[in-house]
Amino acid sequence: MVGEKKENPAKTPTERIMDQVLPGVISRMVEKEKDYGPEGYQYLGSKGQFSDMSRKMLKLKRAVWDGQTMVGEDIDEMLDDIIAHALLMKLCRREGY
Repeated sequence: MVGEKKENPAKTPTERIMDQVLPGVISRMVEKEKDYGPEGYQYLGSKGQFSDMSRKMLKLKRAVWDGQTMVGEDIDEMLDDIIAHALLMKLCRREGY
């Protein structure tokens, strides 16, 4: 019936992202931070994070738009990295790097 509240309403896209996407992004960040160290994001600050995102976006464009097969990482890993760099850039801006 229209307007009737469902017992288990579907989750919003934001809720699904929080449940299904962000845990994997954070898990990958934790693993990669082991190589870069906890201060790695500070090295070149916001500009460095922007540069990393730009490089990943070019690679993502080649995979998605141009149909190029990626050897070193798949589309999901590229997307996780872009999200991670965006989050690190926000942190850099808040911390003055």
